[in-house]
Amino acid sequence: MKTILILLLTVLAPAIAFAQETQQYVIADFKGMQCNGDRGVCSFEPSIEENANAVLMKNADGTLSLKVFRAKLSPEEEIQLLGEEITTANQNELSFQQPEQHELEPAIKSGLGLDETKDNIDNGSFSAEITEESIIIQLPLR
Repeated sequence: MKTILILLLTVLAPAIAFAQETQQYVIADFKGMQCNGDRGVCSFEPSIEENANAVLMKNADGTLSLKVFRAKLSPEEEIQLLGEEITTANQNELSFQQPEQHELEPAIKSGLGLDETKDNIDNGSFSAEITEESIIIQLPLR
């Protein structure tokens, strides 16, 4: 039994460590590229889980997943994020607009272990997966 436990810990420890290194809790501001109320990311600031309104996760395919916690957003912030209020009728049609590339802050790049050649969020329109608890957006890197 002890041998099995040691074997499991040996196998799982690197996977657990890797998973922890590939996510970064953040306070996300969605007031637009120039922080002027337009669409897109204004900033991501590293945060602890309790204060964060989102988490950035590095995916195996080199993209990022942005998971925004709806309970931490006001209705106005949801509109800034997706362009309109979320309803049951439109929740499968809303998207996140990033008009220009967004350069991630050095602490976030480091926390996610991003390759220096692909460490900016690309511009474009990205679909949003919306649940009662969260909004998840897949973000390509450039």
